[in-house]
Amino acid sequence: MSWRLIATLATLINLFAAFTAAQAATRTGYILIDANSGQQLAAKNSNTPFMPASTMKLVTMLSALDHLGPDHRFETSLYYTGKIKD
Repeated sequence: MSWRLIATLATLINLFAAFTAAQAATRTGYILIDANSGQQLAAKNSNTPFMPASTMKLVTMLSALDHLGPDHRFETSLYYTGKIKD
């Protein structure tokens, strides 16, 4: 599945969730599907709309992998002034 398709799906989920934000209290829901067979193994509130929590992180991650590659590493610098004491 391409990151563009996942980005589109995540955007649609977020738009749909915006309309149901009033109902998005602390509820949970999931669908567990076997990746090989496609068979649904378990579900809880699978037809209930929820405010997505982390779907946009998937879009960011897939876009970064696509543009930067899996071997890219970010470098973080630390600067200070004055003296450092133990």
